[in-house]
Amino acid sequence: MVKTVKRIFSILPVVIALGFFIPVKSQNFFVKGDLVSSYIWRGMKNGGISLQPSFGFNYKGLSIYAWASTSFQKEKNEIDLYIDYSYRNLKLSFGDFFTQGADNQFKYFDYRSGHTRHVYDLGAEYTICDRFPLKVSWYTMVAGDDFIVNGRDDDYTVEKRCFSTYIELQYPFSVKDVDCSVALGLTPWKGFYAENAAVNNVALSISREFRINENLSLPLTGKLIGNPYENKIYVMLGLGFCY
Repeated sequence: MVKTVKRIFSILPVVIALGFFIPVKSQNFFVKGDLVSSYIWRGMKNGGISLQPSFGFNYKGLSIYAWASTSFQKEKNEIDLYIDYSYRNLKLSFGDFFTQGADNQFKYFDYRSGHTRHVYDLGAEYTICDRFPLKVSWYTMVAGDDFIVNGRDDDYTVEKRCFSTYIELQYPFSVKDVDCSVALGLTPWKGFYAENAAVNNVALSISREFRINENLSLPLTGKLIGNPYENKIYVMLGLGFCY
């Protein structure tokens, strides 16, 4: 069973690549990019000034795309592959996150347990209704590099998969032509996000989209992000393009 799961994860990049060969008439391709002053993800700082491109396509609620982040200050790169499916107010997602640490070599196709830098994340998002657009999200890391030290057996470290989980409530609203949102994120148990159950993300986001033409727009986003668990606060500014 374990070998079968590993094989599925190892061929995910190929499956996503093949998805781009669906007939062009059936696709809605997109290309996006962001330049951010800090890379903040789920309440945690993952890098400084970063360039974050993405591209993919949408087809009848199905989205397949690749997203990356590259820091200008250190040799730290991230490449994520996603498959999302949306139906009415529900969105299901699966992500393959690959991160190269500042002191690690770039070994993307290393899927060995205890060595891989890949993490596999399952998620679900549900928006209550149009009149009350509160979005409730749940994400759990189900495989890959998501272990915690559980104890020692003789002289060997015993590791336990912790199924790191992040839960978020997000409420969007508008003030004139400015899109805003407030969010509250937490983790219910010990894992990647914290050493115990904790609130690790309180955020206010403000964005304005500047449309150049029918196909091209330039969104400008500002975020104030607090992480009560880490006792930190961040201010992030992002300039993007969407085609």
